Amino acid sequence: MKKIIFCAFLIACQTSFAEPTVSIKTTYYKVSGSTPNAIRKDMNKKRSGKYDAYTNWNVTWHFNTQKNRNKVCEIKSVTVKLDIKFIFPQWKAERAVDENLKEHWNNYYTALTDHENQHKDIAIEMAGEIEEVLKELGAERDCNKLKKIANDTANKVLSDYKAKQQNFDTETNHGINDGAVFP
Repeated sequence: MKKIIFCAFLIACQTSFAEPTVSIKTTYYKVSGSTPNAIRKDMNKKRSGKYDAYTNWNVTWHFNTQKNRNKVCEIKSVTVKLDIKFIFPQWKAERAVDENLKEHWNNYYTALTDHENQHKDIAIEMAGEIEEVLKELGAERDCNKLKKIANDTANKVLSDYKAKQQNFDTETNHGINDGAVFP
């Protein structure tokens, strides 16, 4: 009997406070060229904005409140969803292209991918922190007050992580300092 109650408790906890849901989608814009300058020119023409790659993300959170038997309002469940979309250039080397150019592209692309993956990691960390702070909020007499506190708290985490994303780009010069530069 104790085993059944414990299992039911675990299921209830997992239902109420699951890990953030993360979805990742990658899209590519195709570039061509048989010289470094030709590839750069095509990338500049086809990319969206002023950077070769992007990591766009959107985080949402939902929570339910309920008054407990002491007539105070508590957060009963939290759902955090993070959607990440990568946008990368995709170059297919022509057969006659110099091997040094292929190697240069591969080194650049590895550094570019690493940079964008760090943006992804920062966003995933943020989603986890939003979920954690919402789960840890204390009870309030008024559910509307608790909802406002919860949203203000999550928005503060969001703001802090937007600054962290910007600082990361400043420190790495948008990945250039780590080799994400072509040619």
